[in-house]
Amino acid sequence: MATYSYIRVSTGKQTYERQKYAIEQYMNGRPVDGEVCETITSKTKYTERRIYPLLKKCQPGDRIVTASLDRLGRTMIDILELVSCAVERGVHIVTVNNGWELENKTPMGKMLLGMLSAMAEMERDLITERTQEKMDAIKAELAKKGSYVTKAGKTIKKLGRVKGCDMSKAVAASVRSKQDQALLWKEQSKAYKLAIGLKTQGRTRGEILEILGQMYDQDPESYGTRNGARVVAGTLSRWLNDIQ
Repeated sequence: MATYSYIRVSTGKQTYERQKYAIEQYMNGRPVDGEVCETITSKTKYTERRIYPLLKKCQPGDRIVTASLDRLGRTMIDILELVSCAVERGVHIVTVNNGWELENKTPMGKMLLGMLSAMAEMERDLITERTQEKMDAIKAELAKKGSYVTKAGKTIKKLGRVKGCDMSKAVAASVRSKQDQALLWKEQSKAYKLAIGLKTQGRTRGEILEILGQMYDQDPESYGTRNGARVVAGTLSRWLNDIQ
């Protein structure tokens, strides 16, 4: 079983040192088999952070050690999604500040997961409650004054979409934006460029997948899909359709 450390800070002004020290103290001289450090906000979904390729790399029984639970996500809902993905793969996540080991094999691990799930559920309920309270306040303001001014300074006179409103332009703009983002990613992706290059050399899809898999094991950040996952046959087929 391998042990990996995951260290995350939100801004470039922060350093990794405090988290590294905490993990070193927990390991008590035992080395880790790999370390992932990144500077990225926790608002970013875990599948778009470097912890996701690390999860994909782990084998059942492996552990990911991190300084504290908040290094995994911004909210309990975010954290639960990440931990659930780890548990499904049989990977244990350890938070060294409290010694929690999040897994579903032992009574303690199951209890901690249950507690985390309960906290996430409570968070969902609170979000729903706050949203409803906000909507009720806006409705009351509209009924009383006929308008409501948002924090951004926008004046609202009616809730919901105007009946008969044509959303086609907005939808088309959203589609174009997603297409532009996909094209930009392809222009910058080492994995995509490698796949296209190997195809033009006459390599078979099986050979391309094998090579991409080898490169992904060495550098998952550069040779994965847009969400950091390993390239599979379906994804490769869509890429190669670009040159057919």
